[in-house]
Amino acid sequence: MKNHFCYLMGMVLLTGCVKEDPTFNAELFTCTTELVNTHPDGARYQDFLDEKVAKGLPGISMLVETPEGIWSGGSGVADIPNNIAMQSCSLHKIGSITKLFTASLILKLFEDGALGLDDPIANYLSPTIVKKIDNAETATIRHLLTHSSGIADYLSQLDYTLFDYYDNPTKVWTAEEELEYIFGESADFASGQKVEYSNSNYLLLGMIAENVTKVKGEVLYKDLIYDPLGMDDTFFFQNGAQPERLVRGYFDEFGDGALVDITRLRRFSNSMVGGISSTVQDLHVFTKAAFTPNMLFTQETIDEMLTLSNIPFGEEDFDFGSENKTNKVNGIALGWFQLNTDYGIAYGHNGGFNGRRARLWHFPEAQSTIIFMYNASGESIEPIEKELFRNEMIELLFE
Repeated sequence: MKNHFCYLMGMVLLTGCVKEDPTFNAELFTCTTELVNTHPDGARYQDFLDEKVAKGLPGISMLVETPEGIWSGGSGVADIPNNIAMQSCSLHKIGSITKLFTASLILKLFEDGALGLDDPIANYLSPTIVKKIDNAETATIRHLLTHSSGIADYLSQLDYTLFDYYDNPTKVWTAEEELEYIFGESADFASGQKVEYSNSNYLLLGMIAENVTKVKGEVLYKDLIYDPLGMDDTFFFQNGAQPERLVRGYFDEFGDGALVDITRLRRFSNSMVGGISSTVQDLHVFTKAAFTPNMLFTQETIDEMLTLSNIPFGEEDFDFGSENKTNKVNGIALGWFQLNTDYGIAYGHNGGFNGRRARLWHFPEAQSTIIFMYNASGESIEPIEKELFRNEMIELLFE
């Protein structure tokens, strides 16, 4: 019988149902970086990270680049009981920033002529899946990339989100198994009618990339992105394995600041929606390549990648208010969110799930980038993370 009570006691199940936290050897966390800090504000950045740890984050890694220079650093711990220091080269799960990599695979295949952005997705998926998913017959690849397909989000299905995943928190789910939760579900809206974030879009894009190439996603990432860019500290394993030196993830279960180790949870570990692990330095390499002609893409593809459609975008969750220096999300281009701030437009993505958060934002006109990742979530962490994203990251870059 399914232990639904364990979930209903509140995330809750994270301590009630997940036992035997993994044991890591301190040597596993050893890492080095070749990045040389040149930014004159480095001391201020380090003080800022130390302040965030003093307020409740277990650990945080950050990279900042402006025309004045570059800096990366860390503060706090990657592993609380063993007091292992968090570093700039510490390895984090990046969550939905993974979607930028999946979008990049599709754009690489587009440049190679293997698919068209306005092709129907039905051309590249099995008839069984197309038949069972509402809007799969009308959606295009561009609709998936821009979250305008209308296809229901499998993470909004309560049987999965509330029960089945938490009944077996270490199970390695396939994309096909996760998509089954939207088989027969009505679409949220007609394809192309509006923009509304749905994780199912990127499950399908990952499947399309694999179907077109007949190559597994973990190999595609490595061959088309990691290896050409020299990203030696970026990993994705479709068998659900987690890298040995992955920092631990912590969750504030009761809102009292007490953090529970939930590293053992395997959610998204093998998913092209959110399964990549990386460092702030490697994500910086990826970002620079994505915005530099002929490193990953041609200038024409970059322009296409960053162009918002005319499809209405009105998700209230993405409007942070004019009182904040990060004002709102203007829309979603080909994978990349366009962010409106007091200091201009940024492109990037946030990532995170229980126990982890990741943020990547690039300001092309200001030639500035900020990337930070920390290893906690929960009620006591929320005020810290909101202020980090809505104001402090802007202040660090521009004030």
